[in-house]
Amino acid sequence: MRPLLLVALTGCATVEHRDLLEHTVAPETCVGQTLIATAYPGDWPDVFIEIRDEQRCEARSADTVRVTHQLHVPRETSTIIAAVLGGGIALGAELALLANLEAKGSYSPIDSSPNRGDALLALPLLGALGGAVLVNNAAPALHQTIGQETRVEAHVERREREAAVSDAELTFAAESLGAVRGGRARVPLEVATRVYGGPLYLGARRVEWSVRQGAWVPGALPACTRAAAVWQARGFEQLSADTLSRASDDAEACASDGWPFATSMVGRLAEVCRERWHRSCADVHDPVGAPAPARCDPVKKSP
Repeated sequence: MRPLLLVALTGCATVEHRDLLEHTVAPETCVGQTLIATAYPGDWPDVFIEIRDEQRCEARSADTVRVTHQLHVPRETSTIIAAVLGGGIALGAELALLANLEAKGSYSPIDSSPNRGDALLALPLLGALGGAVLVNNAAPALHQTIGQETRVEAHVERREREAAVSDAELTFAAESLGAVRGGRARVPLEVATRVYGGPLYLGARRVEWSVRQGAWVPGALPACTRAAAVWQARGFEQLSADTLSRASDDAEACASDGWPFATSMVGRLAEVCRERWHRSCADVHDPVGAPAPARCDPVKKSP
């Protein structure tokens, strides 16, 4: 078997077999606890400041494995090699027999007929066929172990974990912003705008503002101020077409800034416009000649 594999080196591949001997897991460790503040719109005009305790955790594990390296000869390669060896052995035997007959004078290459030459090829062909069939049926694939080793593979899985924060007083430069209950504090919009980005403290612990992409930034959006005034006044059915259209535009701009009341207002104004004019608020207008009040920029936040 070994000589055959050595001849087959050009047609073989090295494969690995892995056997797990032991798996160990160390307890998860968490470091770098940081308090993170995130602001988001609440009930107008209040803002919620949410406090999260973020931790960087990692879990270490180790696998002890036994790796066995083998030379693998595919069935096709071993069949071809067996056919070549079988044909070669048969040819060698035939040549030895002919040499013996020639030495005894029973055979002369000069006197051999073409038919006898064809017959001389039959034995190598039969040998090649016999070797191929034997290996193909008895040994579909050949393997030889060439080495074995034991490894210890270490793995580290890292993740960020959020933990609940304790209820405490939230302060900014010794100014109390209110109590944190259930992980969040409720503050007026103008206060949130003023303290945003500044140093906060939950009890004695420093709080950092979130820097994640897309984090909401508190600010006074003129459209929200106008929409809130209409929302709190109610009486949408008595408003003029232009007033409803402008209020709808303001509500949509404010809703895109995340205020829940504005989202409800957009839907309610749409119902009123469909009931009164059977069209959307964007398509309703006062009769021609009615004075149109000045409009303000609904998008830009004031500092």
